Amino acid sequence: MNKVQIILFYLNALGAMGYSLIAPLFPPLFKERGLSNLVCSYIIACISLTNVIAAIYCSFLSEKFGQKNLLLFCVTGQNICIFLYGFSIYINNNPFFIFFGFVNRLAHGFFAGIINVASFSIISQITKGKELETATGYMELSWGVGLTIGPTLIGILFDIGGYSMPFIVIGIFALSGIYYTYYEVFLLI
Repeated sequence: MNKVQIILFYLNALGAMGYSLIAPLFPPLFKERGLSNLVCSYIIACISLTNVIAAIYCSFLSEKFGQKNLLLFCVTGQNICIFLYGFSIYINNNPFFIFFGFVNRLAHGFFAGIINVASFSIISQITKGKELETATGYMELSWGVGLTIGPTLIGILFDIGGYSMPFIVIGIFALSGIYYTYYEVFLLI
């Protein structure tokens, strides 16, 4: 794997971690607030809706803004969403908490969907021949790694520092994704 492929693997693994970030933490928070488990499950699941929509419109957005610009914008947006989850515990108004959960999760799904599609597109542009199959496999693997490591890391960080800690730590890792996207992907492609 070359440097750009490693960075895209990292970005997609972080995206998958962010994808699974609220699943272990939101249900107990909803129970503590006396809110419905059904609403909680809708918030957790709605990320897939905008993920699919983003994937559909990614080619149009790539043509309009450029893949690298779109990737940088979405890595930044995903990072903001991850940090915002960490501060959602401080929203005391339950209806606004639910509204915020939906809006943030939908935005996160949009950003994650575009990162995934843009990564595959960039991989197909910079990788040739039989290496393309391997690189594509690694991109798929990155989601599996992120979905596996994410909940485990989240549980450990929650035990160490409470509700906001996982979002802050993963958000800091995601900040490095902004750096790598700009200084490495932009300059190497």
